[in-house]
Amino acid sequence: AAEPMHALIGRAGSVERAVLAVTEAHEAGVAALHAGDCSAAAARFRTCLSLDPADRAAAVLLERCAG
Repeated sequence: AAEPMHALIGRAGSVERAVLAVTEAHEAGVAALHAGDCSAAAARFRTCLSLDPADRAAAVLLERCAG
């Protein structure tokens, strides 16, 4: 089973909506990847990259879906 991963993204109540959108898409992508649904995972990681082109984790995980 996968271990949960935690990341600090800001203070509760003060995180920008754009950061939350990327975080939510990333979490959905990782969940889809763990469920074996690479198509859904890739779509979520592409969303991450459209919101934050510098998201290296999303880029790496997207490559993993393609591989």
